[in-house]
Amino acid sequence: MSFITRLPLLGRRCAFPFPPVPLTLSFKRDASRLSAIHDGLRRSDRTRPQGPKEIRQRPGEDEYLSPEERRRQRALARQNPINFKIRKGKKDITQEPGPSRKSKAARFADPRDPYGRHSLVKKFKTGELFKEFEGQGQVKKDGHLQHDDFVRQMIAASQFLYGTSTVEAALGASRRKLYKLYIYKGKDRRSKSLDKDNFIAELARKRGIPVEHVDETALPMLNKMSGSRPHNGHILEASPLSQMPIKALGEFSEGEGVEGPGFRVVPGHQSFEEAEVNGTSEFVATEPSPRKPLVLVVDEVLDPGNLGAIIRTASFLGVTAVAVSKRNSAPVTPVVLKASAGAAETLPLFSIESVADFLTDSRENGWMVYAAVPPQGSSPRRQVDTMDVEKMDPLLKDPCIILVGNEGEGLARALRRASDIEISIPNLSGSRVVDSLNVSVATGLLCSAFLKSKAKEFGTDNILKVQDAGAIF
Repeated sequence: MSFITRLPLLGRRCAFPFPPVPLTLSFKRDASRLSAIHDGLRRSDRTRPQGPKEIRQRPGEDEYLSPEERRRQRALARQNPINFKIRKGKKDITQEPGPSRKSKAARFADPRDPYGRHSLVKKFKTGELFKEFEGQGQVKKDGHLQHDDFVRQMIAASQFLYGTSTVEAALGASRRKLYKLYIYKGKDRRSKSLDKDNFIAELARKRGIPVEHVDETALPMLNKMSGSRPHNGHILEASPLSQMPIKALGEFSEGEGVEGPGFRVVPGHQSFEEAEVNGTSEFVATEPSPRKPLVLVVDEVLDPGNLGAIIRTASFLGVTAVAVSKRNSAPVTPVVLKASAGAAETLPLFSIESVADFLTDSRENGWMVYAAVPPQGSSPRRQVDTMDVEKMDPLLKDPCIILVGNEGEGLARALRRASDIEISIPNLSGSRVVDSLNVSVATGLLCSAFLKSKAKEFGTDNILKVQDAGAIF
């Protein structure tokens, strides 16, 4: 389309020195280059010997059809018209019809049905699945049958005591509930061990405890019970050991009352379940002696092996009781009981929430507190060593408390201030290479300094008369 316009004059008098020139404006749409490219592609595609190929504009679009193919499909659609009605909201019935729906009884009897008679869901509800797992074990790579190492506990809070000394001591004492005894009876069991097995089994039967003898197939289960630690073929399931929480030690009584010599404790808070395990007795009986009791307080000892060794040493030397702080201390676990070699079954154990308050209240009730400290360094308090304690024999005058601290840092300053006297072990070698002792060894030397006079009173033969004194575990 084109038209011609002429500019009008700008007035009677022309401002231009030359006559006006007519301007011609034309509007024209040129062919698109892209459309020309497409035309060329379509012509080249029609001339291919193997026929036109599919042309898709985008991967997600439908298949490209030429005009002739579209006409052919429309003709086929007119020959086979749809003569049924598709209801609104129903499924598309133009799809291929599937198999008919089975009845409920047929689905229940179908072994492939996930909710049928033979399904895992049905076996789990009826308990048949657990019976199958118990009846058939797992097979190892070498083809041998692997025993199920699943551990069934009598109660959720029960513990597995392991080791010959620990199990024998628990069976001999009556401080906890005992549920079941496991004894290893494998082919590699020695004749010496068989005699010990019969002795321990007889102890269990006298107390009415069921005994189960297991073979090599149950060895993984025994290792799991003991945490892969040496169990010597003896494992006993029992309730936790009583460890009553206390706030302070009461005054010591010489035995004028009906209860005899001993002292009372100030009990701390415990739940009903804890009271069932720890008991509620507030009186600790002692043997008649001119010397007063000695109580060991352990604060922040982290290694369970050290704690077990301390309990074993305290029991061997004649300490009256052991109290362990709850905060930052190793709990009394089967590992501790194993390291104590059964000594924890015969020694009264207590737990303390606040050691500083415990020491303060106990001092008000007549107890002397000795804090274990390194020998070097000056202290404003009176400091003595083990030699001085042996000469003084403080148990003749007052009941005493020995306070030992952490393996690395020792006692906190607040606890040292809460004590009456600081006690140390002299370094007789003078060497600076080894300037300290293990906490269990140091505790043994301290307790020995307090109780050496008592040992002389009862005689050395009675003190050293113990069963299997050389056994470590």
